Amino acid sequence: MNAWIDQAILVLTDFRAKVNRTDLRGLAGFASFPDGSCQWSSYVVAKMLRDCGQDGWLGVSGTGGPRDTSEETHFWLQRDGCTLDPTADQFADRFSIPFVRIGPHPMAKLYEYIQVVSVDDIRERPAIWTAYERIVSA
Repeated sequence: MNAWIDQAILVLTDFRAKVNRTDLRGLAGFASFPDGSCQWSSYVVAKMLRDCGQDGWLGVSGTGGPRDTSEETHFWLQRDGCTLDPTADQFADRFSIPFVRIGPHPMAKLYEYIQVVSVDDIRERPAIWTAYERIVSA
């Protein structure tokens, strides 16, 4: 396996451990972690990856998803044919743990719309930046 994938797994593991010991009260994006925390978590993990020298991760937003509602969304990261989903376990009927894997997200085909976006603008998102600072200092 590529060294950067191994490093991504370590960062994801570190993120989850830190979230479990961080007081995230008052931060809407982590109110019911991991449920409903996919976008904020992806931004934080992407920044943690950049802190380790890993650039190139993109956010992927899926809309109109597996629960058959147009409001259903999910957000994860991808890079060079690899998928990282820090909150996959919110879909307990599909995943028991968050993951890094080669290939597309297994749920991508379930969404009506997929949009790839930059996740480099975390500093322009003050609430997510606050969450990042609390998590990495844990």
